[in-house]
Amino acid sequence: MGFKRSFLAGFSLIILSFILVAEVRGIESGLYVLAVNVMFIPLWGTIVLWSKDTGNGSKLRLIILTSLFLFLMLLGAIAGGYHDFEKSTGIMVVFLMLFLMFILPLYWVKRKQKRHGKHLVYPTREVKYFWAYQWIAVGVLVIKSNGPLKIFLSLSPGLVGGYLIINGLIQLKKVSKTDTEE
Repeated sequence: MGFKRSFLAGFSLIILSFILVAEVRGIESGLYVLAVNVMFIPLWGTIVLWSKDTGNGSKLRLIILTSLFLFLMLLGAIAGGYHDFEKSTGIMVVFLMLFLMFILPLYWVKRKQKRHGKHLVYPTREVKYFWAYQWIAVGVLVIKSNGPLKIFLSLSPGLVGGYLIINGLIQLKKVSKTDTEE
């Protein structure tokens, strides 16, 4: 499955998850779930961008920035439209925590190795292991809910969508070997 099909199928499944949760719990909960699922795209994209393969970095940067903007817009809709600053702040804290745990140390190591004339090398396919953090986030949402089975079934398409998005990002990174500025 190529980049476009994988990424679009994954994002469609995340939207399906949003629709299912909005039907079961209301639009505010649906936006919350959508924000949690979209939160991972910039993190995964950055980790894929800095991986060993030297593929299409400009498209990856565009996806990272667009998904980050969408994530912030969803937080704004939750905070402003539904006056639920606690939920939007909670999601932002989780995002910052994941950023500080993975992206910042990775950037630090990348810079340090670049100063010594080396490159940060890790296989792109290893990024799939970060899908576990989406499972943890979904597990927390399920545990916090009143009807765990309904919520888990509603969130399942988003989990599969997350995996397809990671695969799409990996495919994009492996597509062309012409962009070597990373």
